Amino acid sequence: MAYKISIPAEGDIETGVITKWHVKVGDKVQSGDPLCEVEMSKTSFDVESFCDATILGIIRQEGEEVPVLEMIGFMGEPGETIDACLASPDELRAMVHEKKTFFAFEHMEPVFLYADILEREEMFICPPPGTLPAQIEELLAEDYCEVGASGGTCTRARGIEVLLRRSLTPPEVPWKIEGFAVRRLSENVCLATYVLDWRLALGRTRRATIWRREGGIWRAAYHQGTIL
Repeated sequence: MAYKISIPAEGDIETGVITKWHVKVGDKVQSGDPLCEVEMSKTSFDVESFCDATILGIIRQEGEEVPVLEMIGFMGEPGETIDACLASPDELRAMVHEKKTFFAFEHMEPVFLYADILEREEMFICPPPGTLPAQIEELLAEDYCEVGASGGTCTRARGIEVLLRRSLTPPEVPWKIEGFAVRRLSENVCLATYVLDWRLALGRTRRATIWRREGGIWRAAYHQGTIL
């Protein structure tokens, strides 16, 4: 399959400049080979390949300033197309189980983290029928806290109660997530942000959840929503 090449996320820096491509279309690369040189906040470094592959496309050119994590090129087996890089949420979830990642650096946001947090967030919004109480309790950290649009807070016990009710009586009103993004704050903490469109029930809300990994499991530690 084809893999995306992109500039890694570094703290709060939102863009980077491609100063030099070390490869061209058709070149074969091995894991660890430098692909391009990038400058971020006056610091230069190489984006490296994480696997053996062939460079299939270069999208952004030298001198261009590019948002972090945006595709600047792609690589894979000869004959594969860029479409293979544009995975849907369902395809991203499949990559979790295959342990696939588009990126070269450990500090970059890997696809399987994005898919894992997206899956947890969807369960956090509305657990599917058949979700066990233990699974819902596992979803929320012991110190979980939620702040609503009114400024009121919700305890972990209340949150579990609401999610249990939704799992037993799923709402018939459709909902969707827009603009989902994940930012790693530390090795075991990440921030998910998105807009939830649940017009006939809760309206449109901008949401943020802090997820903390405990014992290898991502658990929600804090959540906040703001009505749009």
